[in-house]
Order: sequence, then structure tokens, then C-alpha cells
Amino acid sequence: MYSINKSGLHGSHPALNFAEIQQAISNRKSQIEAFSELYFNRQILLSDADAYRTDQIEVPDTAKSGYSVKKTILSLASPNSILDNAGEFSYSPDLAQPRSIMNSGLFSIDGSVMLDSKAFASSSPPFFCRSRRATEFRDKIHLRGARYTISANPTYELRQKLATYREDYEEGLLALEGKLDYVYRLGIADYVKNSVLTMLNSFLYEEKIGHYYLERPAYQSLRRESQILAQASVELFYGTMGRIKTMTERSHKYLIEHSETFRKLQAHILQEYKNGVFSSRHMTRPEASHPLVNAGAALGSAWFNKPPQLIVGLPAGSTELSLLQSTAYQLVQRANIQVLLVPVSLHSIKHDFDGKNFTSANSIQRFLRTGKVNLKGKRVLIVDDNSSTGRTIQLVADSLRAVGARPMKHPAIAEADVIRSKLDRNSSTRTKIADRSCYNFAVSVLPVSKRIYPKADLRQLSESRKMVKCINERYLNPSANLQRKIVGRVYIDLINNPTEKFIEGLAPNEQIDSFRKTFLSNFHEVPIRYLGKDYLSVEHAYQAMKFTEHGLASVTQNHLDIINKNLAPRGVAVTTEDLPNLFIDPAFNAGSSKIAANQLRILGYVRADWDDVKADIMCQLLIQKFSYSGLYKMLRDTGDKYLIEGNDWGDTYWGVCGKRGRNVLGRMLMQIRNLDRKILVSEAIVDKEELVDGSGK
Repeated sequence: MYSINKSGLHGSHPALNFAEIQQAISNRKSQIEAFSELYFNRQILLSDADAYRTDQIEVPDTAKSGYSVKKTILSLASPNSILDNAGEFSYSPDLAQPRSIMNSGLFSIDGSVMLDSKAFASSSPPFFCRSRRATEFRDKIHLRGARYTISANPTYELRQKLATYREDYEEGLLALEGKLDYVYRLGIADYVKNSVLTMLNSFLYEEKIGHYYLERPAYQSLRRESQILAQASVELFYGTMGRIKTMTERSHKYLIEHSETFRKLQAHILQEYKNGVFSSRHMTRPEASHPLVNAGAALGSAWFNKPPQLIVGLPAGSTELSLLQSTAYQLVQRANIQVLLVPVSLHSIKHDFDGKNFTSANSIQRFLRTGKVNLKGKRVLIVDDNSSTGRTIQLVADSLRAVGARPMKHPAIAEADVIRSKLDRNSSTRTKIADRSCYNFAVSVLPVSKRIYPKADLRQLSESRKMVKCINERYLNPSANLQRKIVGRVYIDLINNPTEKFIEGLAPNEQIDSFRKTFLSNFHEVPIRYLGKDYLSVEHAYQAMKFTEHGLASVTQNHLDIINKNLAPRGVAVTTEDLPNLFIDPAFNAGSSKIAANQLRILGYVRADWDDVKADIMCQLLIQKFSYSGLYKMLRDTGDKYLIEGNDWGDTYWGVCGKRGRNVLGRMLMQIRNLDRKILVSEAIVDKEELVDGSGK
């Protein structure tokens, strides 16, 4: 039993004794710190795989928990030599002081490698010179800059994210071939790991929403190859962290030799995006668990646990931890344990399986059946990053038992989410609480805010603040023009106030949730002059900017036929001669222009930098539209109502569809609504005379 109902517990029940749980975790953390320092120092002495041998050694119990520990772990021929030389090898010249591997002060709360700004200025390698890879935060340089969390950044589109991760992967592996100080080598390995894990987790997202392609050999092959690549990236980072030379060199070589797997992963995601199956929001954010927490939990479980026959990880939260757990068993007990990634969670079920008659349990069983996974009689270790209610662990354990597996008594959970449990102790909405057996191998308590942003993960808050800092520097600097500042404020609002959470609390009279056939719509006719051409609406101009003259001139007759097939119900058609003036032709209303542009996009004619410039272009067009006095007054008259571009055609960037979306158009309009019209007029591209005399007057 991993999840229990709070209503049946009395005040003195062990599951509610949060202080005792936290003390036990603190003791275990201290114990593992001592073990890991001894263990990693031993690994530093190993320069060749042949030096490995298995010994039974007695490890002193520094945590004073009342029992000693005797485990089979890797060592040299003479364990005494480890202790004799430990001091020498725990000294790190680049940090200029002795340190403990597991308690070094090297990492920030969100898991970033940190160093002094002066040291960074004098010694940083070219890898960290690229935009947003490193950032100054609270008087330290963090090697996890805003770029590291780009998958979670709602201001970027999928193609931009894919390009960023490809650069981080390829440039990181190249940089690691050179001579680097320890902190930089660790920081670069972190970027490589992050790139691979994000791609794998994103690839598996389709399975989380019930799209199983396991019967397809090509899909199975890519899934298997990608997981091996992710295993290598995990070993690259943690091998670097522990200075395990053989592991680091082996994983680095594998990642270089199998770079094609990374490219195939990205190609698959991009194709699914083009097919409409995948969206930018499916790009799964970096895993939140701290590297030291992951390392401590994996090593602790491997020391204290009998090796399982299979490790079950739950993407995206525990992909990294489950792969690291396998590595820890190999290092500590010389046991090769396979990892099965079962992509299901209560969170994905809640949002994506609604109305599809799926339940969490039968989804797991369906996944196992589809993949022809035989778990009958196997001893299985369930791995997860954290838990407060134990519900996901209980669900997975029950589902595994249903197919004949034998889940081990204690799951390997890295962090106890007891602060949330304590805050929710009397909550009527959260009825479950995790049993203490969930925390048997936890080495940390999940850092959660009790006061500001109640119950928010402090690591994620730190990541968000880095994003905001980056936006302030790029968009809200003193030299930025109005359009740039509006986009920056929209992006910060998007990070601080996710649409789904914000609109939940709005009453109907506090919002306008549809722009269709109103002046707020981009289809609304208003004279727009942009780059020397006159357009009938914002929509016409916006769609026109997606394509270059060269791109339109290269459209084939075959593709024209496809476009015209989609335009036929509207009674319009396009010829080769029409293409240069397609979006300024009065015969094409905004709807027809959008259909033609959408087909051109599907056929691959959109300019390469579109995702980089589209927000700026839209903002310029809206400034011009609402610089007209009549439209400006109508916008001001909406008061403080929240403006939502609600739609049913799947636009979750500019609007909201199915209660999901970034609502960038609505946010831009609200920013413009707060500005004086004189400012808009001075920034508008058209002449002041045209603003006064235009039909939008």
C-alpha cells in the first residue's frame, strides 16, 4: 500500500508525523553523503576497466541510525588504499578547496552548476558564449541559463526549441573533446544530457496520450535506440560529476558515434508536428529533480536494495532517475538491470484522456499488451522523482500486479513531498497521502514555497525567474522600441500567469472569450500599410509576411492545384500570376487569405525565420490597427475585461482552444489597451494623415 486515505488516519499516525519523516530523510542523506564521498573518491583511482573487482567491505555508519551497513560494492584490490588516498583525490584545483561530492555547494537550488562571476569572465569556454547558455543570477554565474529550460518556455515555438537542443547536443559534444576545467565540463555535460532527455521524453509523450506505435518496427527501433542514447547522456553527466573516467569516456564516444539517433528523434517529432499530432506544449520540460538528489537516491537504493529484475520509470518525471538507477546498480552491485519506461501519469490522464473512456490503470495494461511486455513473475522496482499522495505509485504497482509482476515493497522515490502533504493535511480536495514506505530511499524533501506562490516547487520558480530576467534583458532594455517592449511584457505575463490557471478564476462578465466577427478579430477590415504595400486587414498583412518573394515564385503547379482545391468552396482560385499579389488582392477576403497561407505553410513555403519574427510583426500590425481613433476607443471601452482569443480550430499560440493556449493575441491587445493613443500613433508605420482619414476613424 503506497497511497492511503487521510480520513482514516488519527493525529498520531506515522504517515502524519512529518517531522519524523523529515528527520529520517535527513539522517539518510548524511549517511549517503559519507558513502558517496568514499565511493566516488575510490572511482577516481580507477583508470582502466580491468581494475574493477568485487569486495565485501565494511562502511562506517556516520548517520548514527542504529545499524551498520555491509554491501557488495566496487573497490580496488586493497580497500585501505582508497582511504589512504581519498584526501588527495577529493581536492579539486579549480574549486581551490577540498569538497564532498554530494555536498559541495557547487549546485544551485534548481540544479545549475554555479561559479564566481570573475572566474567565469576570465576562464569561460566558447560554449557558454552563446546567447542564454549562462546567466548571472543572485551574484553567481549559473551555467544553466534561460536556454536550458527552453522546452518549458511558452514564448518559443517547437521549431525554435528543436534547433536549440540540436545546437546544445552537437556543440556540447564537440566542446567536451577539448581541455576544460571540471565545472565547465560538468556544465556542458548537463546541457548534452538535457537535450537528449528532453527529446526522449517528448517522443514518449504520444504514448502518454494513448498513441502506441509499438507494433511498428521502425518506431520500436527508434524508441530502443533513443533510450540507450539517453542512458549514455545520463552516464556522461553523472560520470563527469563523480569523475569516473571510464564511464565518461565511454558515454561521450557513444553519443558522438550515435548522433544520428538524436537527429532521427527530432525528425520524428517535427513530422508529428507537421501532421498535427504534436504541438509546442508537448515539448516536455526538463526534469526538475536536483542532480545531487538523483545521485544520492540512486546510490542509496542500490546500496540498500536487493537488485530487481526490472526498473520501471515514469516519464517525464523519472526518466533521468530510472536510467541513473540502472547505472547505480551496475556500479555498486555489478548488476545489469534493464529499464522499462512506462509513459503514463495522473497528470497526463487528467488533461488528455478526458472523454476517451481511458482509465489510468487500463492505459498501463494496454501499453504493456501493445508492446508485448512479459513481466510475469518479475521483481520490479518502481522509480519516481517525488510523490505527495502516492497515487501514481499505487496505480502503477496495481497495474503491474495485474499483469503478473511483483513490485518491490519500497519504491525508489528520490524526494518526499511532505511539505505539500502537510499543507494539504486538512484539505477536502486532496484526500490521499503517501504511505511512509514511499520514502524509504528518499534523500531530500521537495523544496516547496509555504508562503509565496503557495505549494509551488521552488526549483521551478527559480527557473521561471531566470526566464523573466532573460526577457527583461532582451526586450525591456532602455533602447527597445514600443513593439519590442509590448512583446516582452506579454512574454513575462505568459510565464507568470499561465492561461489555463488564470482563466479558471474568471467570471463570465470578467472576460471576452471570443473575437470572431468583432473589431478584436484580425479579420476586421481596416487599412494597413506595411513594407510599402496596402492590405485590407491585419490578417492579410500577417499572412503575407510568412513568405518571401522568392518563396512564392517557386510554388509549383502541383501545389497550386492543392491550394485551389481548398479554396474552391469559397469560389476563388489562385494562378501563378496571382501569387506576388495574393494577399493584397481585394478578391481574397481574410478567410481565403488564411486558407491559402495555411496550405502554403503545409507545403513548406514559410520563411525559415518565421517563428523568430512573427510576434514582433503581429505587434507592429496591431499597433497600427489600434492607432485609429475609432478602434482605439472601442478597445479602451472593454475596460479591464480579460481578452481571450477563443477558437475551435486548434490555435493555442495566438489564442485558446479547449481551455489550452498561450493567448498571445489577447495578451497583446490588453497591453495595447493600457497605452495612450498618442504613443500608438507615433509608433505606427503609416502617416498621421492616413490615420485620421482612414475608414477606422
